[in-house]
Amino acid sequence: MYICVLYAEVEAYVDSVILAMISRLYANERNHRLHSNDNKQTIMSRILTQICAFAIVIAIISSLSGCSDSSEQSKQMDQAENLMESRPDSALAILNNIQPDNLHGKKQRARYALLKSMALDKNYIDTTTFEVLQPAIDYYLEKGTPDEKLKTYYYQGRIFQNQEDRDNALNSFIKGIDISTGSVDSLYIARTLVAQAALYSEFYDFDSYINCRLRAAKIYKHLSHKWNSIVILQHQNQLKHI
Repeated sequence: MYICVLYAEVEAYVDSVILAMISRLYANERNHRLHSNDNKQTIMSRILTQICAFAIVIAIISSLSGCSDSSEQSKQMDQAENLMESRPDSALAILNNIQPDNLHGKKQRARYALLKSMALDKNYIDTTTFEVLQPAIDYYLEKGTPDEKLKTYYYQGRIFQNQEDRDNALNSFIKGIDISTGSVDSLYIARTLVAQAALYSEFYDFDSYINCRLRAAKIYKHLSHKWNSIVILQHQNQLKHI
């Protein structure tokens, strides 16, 4: 983070530094040729060494620029994630302002892909392709946390549902529940169970349907008590300041 902040200060004089390095490189070699008996191989070796040093400086400057952009995009994604449940339209607007081509690394692209898929689904924009979600599938299903894997499987299933591919949709939801033992996101566990139950109903598997609905109901009941407790505490804190 500190390096990212430094970029803002470095950027102002980077161009002048580059020009100065190039000018000095050629001036030094011209003067050295006039006062030295070194052969061509020695002179070429010295020039290559200075060019390598110059290339390293350019690489550092480029990495600082990428770091700065990455930090800003991460902040935007944080904002979108915080608004996702309460104001999904605002979350989608923030994500639409991020250029996917400017994202850095597979992890950041995966996060953007998952958040964008969430925002589209919550705004009732039913996608039937994996173009948006694919980076999350490629990264999270292999290297993600249980929560990230659960959400990825859930939205993979939702896309299959939009394609009217019930078999693959159910398979995605089942995989999500199978890895949910390490997940702490109870809300998405419940949502996946409800989606799974809906498909069991379409397949006339009513025993599985009832089982999924009951499991989801227990989670929603627990979350309801938790949310009510938070609201009560907030009201008590407000009363103290009256």
